[in-house]
Amino acid sequence: MKDTFTQAELVALRNDLVHDVDSREAAELLQVFLMSRGYGASPEAALDAVSRVEMSGCSMPVLRRELETLALVMCVHMQREDGVLTRGMSSKQPCE
Repeated sequence: MKDTFTQAELVALRNDLVHDVDSREAAELLQVFLMSRGYGASPEAALDAVSRVEMSGCSMPVLRRELETLALVMCVHMQREDGVLTRGMSSKQPCE
């Protein structure tokens, strides 16, 4: 999968995450970040992702992986609800 989020986007999000926020606030930041780009995540999935990011010391590779996993899961879920599941989705576009 090609990178879904730019390095600049990830750096800005990471800067927000390391500024004295608790896990729930960090999960909300992830959700807002994803929603502003046409994706979404449940509060539980975002909180799980945040816990893995926090355990890594907020490393950029882990942050990227968690966001891309959440975005991909959202795409697959949306396509299944429509009755269509396709492979080879564009990683730069929200689900079509």
